[in-house]
Amino acid sequence: MPLTPTRFATAGRSRARMGEHVNAGNAAFVDADYEAALQHYSAAIAAGGSADAYSKRAAAQLQLARYTEAAADATASLKLQPTLKAHWRAGQACFALHQFEAARAAFADAAKLEPSSRELKRWLRKCDAELESAAVGAPSAAMPAAAAPAPPPAPLTDSSKIRHEWYQSSTHMVVSVLARGVAKQARVRVRVRVRTELLQLELQLG
Repeated sequence: MPLTPTRFATAGRSRARMGEHVNAGNAAFVDADYEAALQHYSAAIAAGGSADAYSKRAAAQLQLARYTEAAADATASLKLQPTLKAHWRAGQACFALHQFEAARAAFADAAKLEPSSRELKRWLRKCDAELESAAVGAPSAAMPAAAAPAPPPAPLTDSSKIRHEWYQSSTHMVVSVLARGVAKQARVRVRVRVRTELLQLELQLG
């Protein structure tokens, strides 16, 4: 049905109100006033709704630890328009709800839109660790055989070019070592020493 001048004006006012509430919600979110942000995003959705408004409300829900609502808002956003942020927020909400398969699927969809994102790769590793942990079940009491003594370490590279990230589930620890300026053909050995309150990494090239 074609829009009459009255209908067109009404639609324009609704879009304007929605935009005002989204902007107000953004300002409240930046100020870490997530309840106020949630109210503004809800008002924007009531004024007409959009994929962006649902996705932003999902972000506010995440900050308030309302993960079921966050997952629902992210899903609603994705139905209107699949975006990187909506996939990401759906993954975070599902992960918090221990729905690791759904979380991994969401992060994988996000990674298709931004394949170079290290943060997404980290989330995918976290999901894989949780899924593997669930598949394995309770950890075995048997300890792995001691490794052979490592050769004397080669000179370490500049520590400013090396960093690591880690994530621990109930049964697994995933450690990622990131180093700049290392040739693809280089042979890299990583020694990990785990103590009660210390994780020590040594990176050797050669």
